[in-house]
Amino acid sequence: MTTKKTLMVEAIHNGTVIDHIPAGQALRIVELLKMKDAHNALTLGLNLESKRLGKKDILKIEGRFLSEIEAGEIAVFAPGARINLIRDFEVVEKMTAALPQELHKILICPNQNCITHTEPMDSFFHVKATRGDIRLSCHYCEGEFVRSDIAEYRT
Repeated sequence: MTTKKTLMVEAIHNGTVIDHIPAGQALRIVELLKMKDAHNALTLGLNLESKRLGKKDILKIEGRFLSEIEAGEIAVFAPGARINLIRDFEVVEKMTAALPQELHKILICPNQNCITHTEPMDSFFHVKATRGDIRLSCHYCEGEFVRSDIAEYRT
């Protein structure tokens, strides 16, 4: 018996592939990267089978190469995501999304008494991973939050 394997998503010529995104997080990453209004071709796979995660999302962005800063921001939503830079259909660089030590402008502090809600200033969190959780400490109000407790983010 022969098994026929086919790709569920098309290869890209030049750009970035973000793989091993936890299911349900790819749309947040699309917003984070401001891809909704971009003119780059974007392939989005949701709830695909994954041996490692069970279910995963995947993004393929034609004509855009992510920076290390963007990879760090992605790690807040998809720790351990694999980022591959593609040139002429070949992987030329591989990165694993690593958490940054600090996060600016992305998330909104859930503490309604935080100065970031009343003054025109960008949010600023210190980031650390503990026991599998991503913990964020607001630089201004010093509140500490688990990433999953922060529902709002800037787009």
